[in-house]
Amino acid sequence: MRGKTTETNSSQEFLLRLDSEGHYFVAADGREVGATNVLSCARHFASYIEADKLCQFYRRKSFKMAVVTDPGGVPITHEALHSGPILSRSGR
Repeated sequence: MRGKTTETNSSQEFLLRLDSEGHYFVAADGREVGATNVLSCARHFASYIEADKLCQFYRRKSFKMAVVTDPGGVPITHEALHSGPILSRSGR
């Protein structure tokens, strides 16, 4: 909606899952993308918008299944983004 600011779960951290096999973004150097299947080793983004911008970039490249997740690896839905703490719903 135009003219309306929507509150999001701003205290939450987010991860970027690159594929359906559970590889999470760590870093990139312009030539290679570093990934891990260990959630605590993945890069943690301070905002959904930051994670989503990078997700959209990689979806346009070779990572067509890239998705933003919560720290437990659960994909972020609209409802999850605009509701209470995400960690409590992922069993953490």
